[in-house]
Amino acid sequence: DNTNPSEIGYEISFPMRGEYPRIRIFLSRVLADNPALALDHISFQRDHIDDATYTANVKFTLFLNPSR
Repeated sequence: DNTNPSEIGYEISFPMRGEYPRIRIFLSRVLADNPALALDHISFQRDHIDDATYTANVKFTLFLNPSR
């Protein structure tokens, strides 16, 4: 078991809209800048097959160690 009982995880969920490459760049940068953040779930949806804009539902977990 790799869980640390002294760590606290906060779930952060939000929708975002944009072109697929821009969403990927945003997520990559957020994860690179925040090593305590984990991407738990992402789903993409677009209204029509030829739409360039997607709605992405994103769920992160932010892990904190309150003893530090």
